[in-house]
Amino acid sequence: MTPTAIQEADGATSMRRILALYYSLLAGACFILGAINGQMAGFYSGIGCAGTSLIFMGMTTISDIVALWKTAKGS
Repeated sequence: MTPTAIQEADGATSMRRILALYYSLLAGACFILGAINGQMAGFYSGIGCAGTSLIFMGMTTISDIVALWKTAKGS
């Protein structure tokens, strides 16, 4: 079974990837609403959501790199 964008290599659903997607969509919505209303609060919350999304994607990437490193080291 080939994993999808929200699944780990073993087929389990990745909560980090789901939250990264959620926060990246939320960041876009905050930026748009902040621009429409002309409020800086939307901009700042968009930055916060984008940063959180990057953290979740980084955690997923680091865990994938560690798994690749263990596989390469084991062979």
